[in-house]
Amino acid sequence: MNKLAALLIMLFLFQPVFAQSKTELFDLIKKMIPDEDQPGQGMPWNTSADINQSIKWNSSLPKSNQVYNSSGKQIELWRKDGTARILLNGKDFLCENRVEGKKHSCNWSFSLFGAKTVYQGFFINVTDFPIDDPIQAIDMLFKENASVFQRYKKCIEGAVMWQDLYKVTIPGKRTVWMMVQFESLSATGPQYNNTKTDNTFTLGIYFNKEETDAECAGAPELPANPVKASSANANSKATKEETGRAQSKESTTKISSNSTTVELTQFAAVLFKDVKTNLTNKEKNDITSLSGLSANELNAQTKKGKSKYEVSVYPLDFNKDGTEEIFLCVTSKTLGIPMHTYFFYSKGNGGKYQPSPGKIGSGVKILVSGRTPFPDLITLNALSPREKWSWNGTMYRVTQTIPAGKVLSFPTRNIEEVSAEYVQRF
Repeated sequence: MNKLAALLIMLFLFQPVFAQSKTELFDLIKKMIPDEDQPGQGMPWNTSADINQSIKWNSSLPKSNQVYNSSGKQIELWRKDGTARILLNGKDFLCENRVEGKKHSCNWSFSLFGAKTVYQGFFINVTDFPIDDPIQAIDMLFKENASVFQRYKKCIEGAVMWQDLYKVTIPGKRTVWMMVQFESLSATGPQYNNTKTDNTFTLGIYFNKEETDAECAGAPELPANPVKASSANANSKATKEETGRAQSKESTTKISSNSTTVELTQFAAVLFKDVKTNLTNKEKNDITSLSGLSANELNAQTKKGKSKYEVSVYPLDFNKDGTEEIFLCVTSKTLGIPMHTYFFYSKGNGGKYQPSPGKIGSGVKILVSGRTPFPDLITLNALSPREKWSWNGTMYRVTQTIPAGKVLSFPTRNIEEVSAEYVQRF
């Protein structure tokens, strides 16, 4: 377990919600970073009054902890924890548990870490942060100051976890390195039931470059390309191709001079191979990007040489309007038994496919039941309560919890069967 993982566990287990005055996240980070002419390797544990007005510390002095570094060696690490009420781009920001469809105030936890005499970096952690796309993270957090963040390395990329490393150059401050990490805590039913948390989102600020590189060992440096401030298209899903998570760099989408001919990316071609659908190539590329899946995940193998993941595509037309809805089923075999997780996409008012809400649930199967044109969905899980998801006009939301083992009193059908009937027309 590396330093980041160890501190994240500590942060997650202890997240008091009491804090002091609301503070812009970028301004607070700036205060906690050494000035460019400041000597030494860190900052004093006795933080300034400006910082103390923003962060409610659990204790005035740091506490010693034994953790393992990236080399597997046990070391002594000092840390000091607290909480803060944060503004993003001058506004309050609500977090959202998208499994349950509930928004709530974000609980921001801070943890300074370092040696006994000075802290040498800090972590900022929040749960249920509504973000899936790495390329959008900096713009969501630091819209007016995005230009000081340069994406330096892609450390981990995947649907369940991604981790990016940034070089941060704030005028008048020492250059530091920031690890941005997202981890889903709802990839499986049992996992979500243990935490009741959608995800964790963490910023790790390091004053020491070598230590940062150790946390991201093996990842090559990216070309220098500072993140630009947001534009009108900042939230465009097309930017997801820039992350490489869909591996579309291997085969760049080509558009003819009249913009009517679009070629499949290599990954989209694999994902939609032998799938009968009326989707255009562009729509297949878009859904592939939206899925957050990577070729690395699909190519991953167990020690016995078997695939860890399988992905199936199930087209449907629930409301019979000629526009397809799409289910993706990701089957994980990493635990020795198949675990199925479903994702649902529909075309929005803007004419583009969108997550509705994306991950719809985990378990053995998803069953279709109830009303039309958009029927209710039932997630099955042998070890935890089942969920009923209903259409609210734009996406599916959880509307009922059904105790595990209870016999369903209404007819149901496998989503795979419904899709198979639909594609027979092709």
